[in-house]
Amino acid sequence: MRDDKSQEQPMDAQQSLTLIAQMLRETERKAEKMGALPMLVFGYLSLLSSIGVYLLYPVFGTKIFLLWMAIPVLGFEVLSLAKRRRMAYVKTVGDRFVQALWIVISVVCVLMGLTPRLHPIMLAMTLIVIAAGTLVTAITARLRLLQVMACLALVGGFAMLHIRLPFLTQTLIFGLALWLLLCVPGHALRWKNRHDGR
Repeated sequence: MRDDKSQEQPMDAQQSLTLIAQMLRETERKAEKMGALPMLVFGYLSLLSSIGVYLLYPVFGTKIFLLWMAIPVLGFEVLSLAKRRRMAYVKTVGDRFVQALWIVISVVCVLMGLTPRLHPIMLAMTLIVIAAGTLVTAITARLRLLQVMACLALVGGFAMLHIRLPFLTQTLIFGLALWLLLCVPGHALRWKNRHDGR
């Protein structure tokens, strides 16, 4: 009688490459199927929060920045509720990487918002960090339109660092930039999924 362990053989280079390719294709497929919702949730929350800060900053001052802190809290809660309604699926390494990336980015953005010294450049830096994370996600999932929008948002973020604008003007630009970055590809992906019958 053979021992089961003797039947297990290490994968050769070709099998390893095939497995990696399968995992990347699975990450890409899931991003196409389910990626629209996170983009739309965070894109619209960012725009609405920025409009709220623009309108209420003259009354509440920097305390109103807490409205921006609500973006990750509300966003992840909405996604968590939506996830419960979906069928369970196996997480790939790519899925775990993207999830960890966005948790780190959310923490960094919140910490920047809580650092008074960074307030003059906070919006530009936040846009750069989010755009960089979005670009990594888009490259991982091979979402071309999202890659283009992320590159444009990166350019916009660095432009905001160099062009001196009043804070309230920056607030509206920031909200609009995040809306364009996330919602344009999000709506395009949603339309594609409906058109493909997914």
